[in-house]
Amino acid sequence: MVRDENPSKVTFRSMGEPSWLVLQVLEPDDAIPAVEIIRRVERLLTAADYPRKHLDPSTLHYALRRMEDDGMINCEGRREVDVPSPRGGTRREIRPVYSITEVGVEMLRYKRKLDAFFRPVPWPRKGDQVFKSDGDWRFNAGIDMLPDRWDMYAEGYKRAADQLVKDIMAAGGRNASREIYHNNL
Repeated sequence: MVRDENPSKVTFRSMGEPSWLVLQVLEPDDAIPAVEIIRRVERLLTAADYPRKHLDPSTLHYALRRMEDDGMINCEGRREVDVPSPRGGTRREIRPVYSITEVGVEMLRYKRKLDAFFRPVPWPRKGDQVFKSDGDWRFNAGIDMLPDRWDMYAEGYKRAADQLVKDIMAAGGRNASREIYHNNL
Protein backbone atom coordinates (compact mmCIF):
# COMPACT_ATOMS: atom_id res chain seq x y z
CA MET A 1 0.00 0.00 0.00
CA VAL A 2 1.43 3.38 -1.03
CA ARG A 3 1.00 6.08 1.56
CA ASP A 4 0.22 9.62 0.39
CA GLU A 5 2.72 11.85 2.06
CA ASN A 6 2.79 15.61 2.47
CA PRO A 7 5.25 16.95 -0.15
CA SER A 8 6.70 19.36 2.42
CA LYS A 9 7.65 16.44 4.68
CA VAL A 10 9.36 14.65 1.81
CA THR A 11 11.22 17.81 0.84
CA PHE A 12 12.22 18.52 4.43
CA ARG A 13 13.74 15.06 4.84
CA SER A 14 15.67 15.35 1.57
CA MET A 15 17.33 18.65 2.51
CA GLY A 16 21.03 18.52 3.23
CA GLU A 17 23.11 20.93 5.27
CA PRO A 18 24.18 23.10 2.30
CA SER A 19 20.54 23.67 1.32
CA TRP A 20 19.64 24.86 4.81
CA LEU A 21 22.58 27.26 4.77
CA VAL A 22 21.48 28.62 1.39
CA LEU A 23 17.94 29.21 2.66
CA GLN A 24 19.32 31.08 5.67
CA VAL A 25 21.12 33.66 3.52
CA LEU A 26 18.32 34.31 1.01
CA GLU A 27 15.82 37.15 1.38
CA PRO A 28 12.22 37.24 0.08
CA ASP A 29 12.54 40.79 -1.31
CA ASP A 30 16.19 40.99 -2.37
CA ALA A 31 17.22 38.47 -5.03
CA ILE A 32 20.94 37.70 -5.08
CA PRO A 33 23.25 35.82 -7.48
CA ALA A 34 24.90 32.49 -6.71
CA VAL A 35 28.29 34.12 -6.18
CA GLU A 36 26.79 36.28 -3.37
CA ILE A 37 25.04 33.22 -1.89
CA ILE A 38 28.43 31.50 -1.68
CA ARG A 39 29.99 34.56 -0.01
CA ARG A 40 27.21 34.77 2.59
CA VAL A 41 27.25 31.04 3.37
CA GLU A 42 31.03 31.09 3.74
CA ARG A 43 30.78 34.06 6.13
CA LEU A 44 28.25 32.07 8.19
CA LEU A 45 30.55 29.05 8.30
CA THR A 46 33.53 31.19 9.28
CA ALA A 47 31.59 33.07 11.98
CA ALA A 48 30.45 29.73 13.44
CA ASP A 49 34.06 28.46 13.37
CA TYR A 50 32.76 25.49 11.41
CA PRO A 51 35.44 22.99 10.27
CA ARG A 52 34.40 23.34 6.63
CA LYS A 53 34.48 26.96 5.47
CA HIS A 54 33.63 26.69 1.74
CA LEU A 55 30.55 25.98 -0.35
CA ASP A 56 31.36 24.27 -3.62
CA PRO A 57 29.73 25.99 -6.64
CA SER A 58 28.51 22.66 -8.05
CA THR A 59 26.87 21.81 -4.70
CA LEU A 60 25.16 25.20 -4.78
CA HIS A 61 24.04 24.73 -8.39
CA TYR A 62 22.41 21.39 -7.58
CA ALA A 63 20.80 22.75 -4.40
CA LEU A 64 19.39 25.80 -6.20
CA ARG A 65 17.88 23.69 -8.96
CA ARG A 66 16.28 21.27 -6.50
CA MET A 67 14.97 23.98 -4.16
CA GLU A 68 13.49 25.86 -7.12
CA ASP A 69 11.74 22.67 -8.26
CA ASP A 70 10.43 22.21 -4.69
CA GLY A 71 9.08 25.78 -4.59
CA MET A 72 11.38 26.97 -1.79
CA ILE A 73 13.23 29.56 -3.87
CA ASN A 74 12.51 31.57 -7.01
CA CYS A 75 14.81 32.54 -9.82
CA GLU A 76 13.84 36.21 -10.17
CA GLY A 77 15.49 36.67 -13.56
CA ARG A 78 18.99 37.71 -14.50
CA ARG A 79 21.07 40.77 -13.80
CA GLU A 80 24.59 42.01 -14.22
CA VAL A 81 26.81 41.20 -11.23
CA ASP A 82 30.48 41.13 -10.27
CA VAL A 83 31.96 37.63 -10.47
CA PRO A 84 35.48 36.51 -9.57
CA SER A 85 38.01 36.38 -12.36
CA PRO A 86 41.53 34.93 -12.51
CA ARG A 87 44.26 36.54 -10.40
CA GLY A 88 41.86 37.94 -7.79
CA GLY A 89 40.00 40.40 -10.00
CA THR A 90 36.32 40.64 -10.90
CA ARG A 91 34.35 41.04 -14.10
CA ARG A 92 30.71 41.91 -14.85
CA GLU A 93 28.46 39.10 -16.10
CA ILE A 94 24.75 38.47 -16.46
CA ARG A 95 23.74 35.83 -13.89
CA PRO A 96 20.48 34.46 -12.42
CA VAL A 97 19.38 35.89 -9.07
CA TYR A 98 17.43 34.03 -6.38
CA SER A 99 15.07 34.79 -3.51
CA ILE A 100 13.39 32.66 -0.87
CA THR A 101 9.64 31.93 -1.20
CA GLU A 102 7.00 31.71 1.52
CA VAL A 103 7.37 27.91 1.35
CA GLY A 104 11.12 28.29 1.93
CA VAL A 105 10.55 30.68 4.83
CA GLU A 106 8.09 28.24 6.42
CA MET A 107 10.49 25.29 5.98
CA LEU A 108 13.32 27.31 7.52
CA ARG A 109 11.08 28.30 10.46
CA TYR A 110 10.19 24.64 11.02
CA LYS A 111 13.86 23.62 10.84
CA ARG A 112 14.84 26.24 13.42
CA LYS A 113 12.10 25.04 15.78
CA LEU A 114 13.26 21.45 15.36
CA ASP A 115 16.92 22.40 15.94
CA ALA A 116 15.97 24.31 19.09
CA PHE A 117 13.98 21.33 20.36
CA PHE A 118 16.93 18.96 20.01
CA ARG A 119 19.57 21.43 21.21
CA PRO A 120 21.38 19.74 24.08
CA VAL A 121 20.67 21.10 27.53
CA PRO A 122 23.93 22.38 29.00
CA TRP A 123 25.32 20.77 32.12
CA PRO A 124 25.11 22.87 35.27
CA ARG A 125 28.17 24.95 36.01
CA LYS A 126 29.69 26.12 39.25
CA GLY A 127 27.71 29.10 40.46
CA ASP A 128 24.42 28.12 38.79
CA GLN A 129 21.42 28.47 41.10
CA VAL A 130 19.19 25.42 41.07
CA PHE A 131 16.53 27.07 43.19
CA LYS A 132 15.89 30.79 43.38
CA SER A 133 12.86 32.90 44.14
CA ASP A 134 10.83 34.64 41.50
CA GLY A 135 9.57 38.19 41.99
CA ASP A 136 5.98 36.89 42.08
CA TRP A 137 5.46 34.63 45.13
CA ARG A 138 2.80 32.59 43.28
CA PHE A 139 5.50 31.08 41.07
CA ASN A 140 7.76 30.02 43.93
CA ALA A 141 7.74 26.41 45.10
CA GLY A 142 8.00 26.08 48.86
CA ILE A 143 10.57 23.26 48.91
CA ASP A 144 11.41 23.58 52.60
CA MET A 145 8.09 24.73 54.01
CA LEU A 146 6.94 21.31 55.29
CA PRO A 147 10.09 19.22 55.84
CA ASP A 148 8.21 16.36 57.53
CA ARG A 149 5.51 16.06 54.85
CA TRP A 150 7.05 13.44 52.53
CA ASP A 151 3.58 12.65 51.19
CA MET A 152 3.65 16.02 49.34
CA TYR A 153 6.87 15.03 47.58
CA ALA A 154 5.41 11.63 46.68
CA GLU A 155 2.24 13.26 45.37
CA GLY A 156 4.28 15.66 43.22
CA TYR A 157 6.34 12.84 41.69
CA LYS A 158 3.19 10.79 41.12
CA ARG A 159 1.50 13.67 39.28
CA ALA A 160 4.61 14.23 37.15
CA ALA A 161 4.76 10.50 36.28
CA ASP A 162 1.06 10.45 35.41
CA GLN A 163 1.54 13.41 33.06
CA LEU A 164 4.53 11.69 31.45
CA VAL A 165 2.51 8.51 30.81
CA LYS A 166 -0.34 10.62 29.43
CA ASP A 167 2.07 12.38 26.99
CA ILE A 168 3.55 9.07 25.83
CA MET A 169 0.10 7.54 25.31
CA ALA A 170 -1.05 10.65 23.41
CA ALA A 171 1.89 10.14 21.05
CA GLY A 172 0.80 6.53 20.50
CA GLY A 173 3.84 5.22 22.36
CA ARG A 174 6.16 6.59 19.68
CA ASN A 175 9.34 8.33 20.75
CA ALA A 176 8.94 7.35 24.39
CA SER A 177 12.63 8.03 25.09
CA ARG A 178 12.32 11.52 23.61
CA GLU A 179 9.23 12.20 25.70
CA ILE A 180 10.95 11.04 28.87
CA TYR A 181 14.40 12.57 28.46
CA HIS A 182 13.81 15.70 26.37
CA ASN A 183 10.44 16.92 27.59
CA ASN A 184 10.51 16.09 31.24
CA LEU A 185 14.00 16.18 32.67
